[in-house]
Amino acid sequence: MAVFLGRASPALRKRVDTPTFGTLPEFRYPLNSWCIAFPAGLKEPNESIRECVDRELREETGYRLRSDVDEPVRLLPQAGFSSTGLTDEAIRIVFAQVEKAGDAQPEESELIRPFQLPLGDVRRFLDENTTLIGTRAQLILEIFAARTER
Repeated sequence: MAVFLGRASPALRKRVDTPTFGTLPEFRYPLNSWCIAFPAGLKEPNESIRECVDRELREETGYRLRSDVDEPVRLLPQAGFSSTGLTDEAIRIVFAQVEKAGDAQPEESELIRPFQLPLGDVRRFLDENTTLIGTRAQLILEIFAARTER
């Protein structure tokens, strides 16, 4: 899921949307390394996509779906597949508008350090980052970096 964080401006006393990505360096045991990714997780049986997104955000980042907008979740229309040659794992990419809810509550086995990446810093981050980065995160960030360079 790609996450946009909404921020409040104390001077204006109202919400001002600053496009920001919520990203996660998470330790990936198969790689024996930290890897930059977006929050993600498995959908529970009988759980809607929106409920899943909200739960995973709270657990991994301490953020929740915004309650002041009609539809804080935009789901890409088609599921994608991680590796069509190796597995039938299907993924859904979601863009979410979120707000701070509290502290992250990752599972004991999850080593996660969430951070915010403002849209204006994405190109510099991609150019200077030395941490491994997941393909989905890299592609989404590259697209947004290219759009801001126009």
